[in-house]
Amino acid sequence: MKNETPEQIMKRLKDMNINKKPTMEFIKGIIYFLTLITIVVTLSIFGVWLITLLWNWLITSIFGLREITILETFGLLILIVLFRGINIKKND
Repeated sequence: MKNETPEQIMKRLKDMNINKKPTMEFIKGIIYFLTLITIVVTLSIFGVWLITLLWNWLITSIFGLREITILETFGLLILIVLFRGINIKKND
């Protein structure tokens, strides 16, 4: 390997598929993944905003508590998930 010619190096690289271009399936998979992440983030932000509105509308008038920010709502949701857990079970 020390005294290889450039042609031998190129042949070895070609055999290892180093210079292989990404296929269309790979590119479609990346686009699908990024689209899915975008949808999940958008729905999460909308959900946190909706819960913030409901809290500030109902809880402040019923119990006299102060209004909360979007970041505080996000923190509350994380605490709920941590304490309650996520159960994805089918009840048959």
